[in-house]
Amino acid sequence: MLAILARCISAGHRMLYSREYEFWQVWKNLSFPHRPTAEEVGAYRGFIGGALAGGKKLLILGATPELRDLAAELGADTTLFDIEPGIFAGMLRFCRRATPEREVWIKGDWLTAPLPERHYDVILGDLILRNVDIAEQERLLETIRKACVPGGKFITRVHCINPENRKRSWEEIFDETAKYPFAEKKYEAMGILLSRLFDKSTKEERASPEDIAHAAHGYLKTRKPSFEYRLFLLEFLEKRIRNMKRLASQAREDIERLLMKYFVIEHARIGGEYPEAEFYPIYLLRPRK
Repeated sequence: MLAILARCISAGHRMLYSREYEFWQVWKNLSFPHRPTAEEVGAYRGFIGGALAGGKKLLILGATPELRDLAAELGADTTLFDIEPGIFAGMLRFCRRATPEREVWIKGDWLTAPLPERHYDVILGDLILRNVDIAEQERLLETIRKACVPGGKFITRVHCINPENRKRSWEEIFDETAKYPFAEKKYEAMGILLSRLFDKSTKEERASPEDIAHAAHGYLKTRKPSFEYRLFLLEFLEKRIRNMKRLASQAREDIERLLMKYFVIEHARIGGEYPEAEFYPIYLLRPRK
């Protein structure tokens, strides 16, 4: 009976507060580790250093608001590059300093659109590797390498699998989140849970939203969590899993092996202080000749 009531309340919540489930609102409430924290932006800033002084050129892959604000703070000539043109204007609602007057927007596929070679002094991309199919990651890195000026910088944050999450059962991961103050910090809890489930669900270096949904429904059926936690998990499934694509999910050693084919790893830093932060390192990379 409680399970049926929870599902009815969850469905009613979606109907009454449908705006909460729209793309931009879901993105607004996206928490660490899926958006860079202030500390992680500070790591980006530190790695950039003085590389953009004197009118040097910056390329941002995607439209991450935090990176756009950083570019505006540094007074950089900034180019944004993404396949979805609506993302450039749409993400402005989450920017505090960035303005379109200081940016150039380019619509294009990271893998196929030609970028000028040896052109950008700094290239930034937050969690971009996991948005590219495993088979195409080398192609992307080669494109970025060619677009960097000699001695330029490619700075990126990546998600590496936490091997402990691979060993734990689905039930252990869900139970652990139930101990987090999920009612008071709902979106933080969703972010941490999603990261752990990415790791657990990984098959052939891809996260599986289907397996996550199956495991969550199984947990709700067999574990009989509290009514409040049941509502939380149903909302989590709607807002985080329902439209999730199969993101790339790799071990740190595999990611570093891939990066080193095209770049020299100059530094790697953990910028955040949240749970799972050590598995979201930020790399300062220099292009190989």
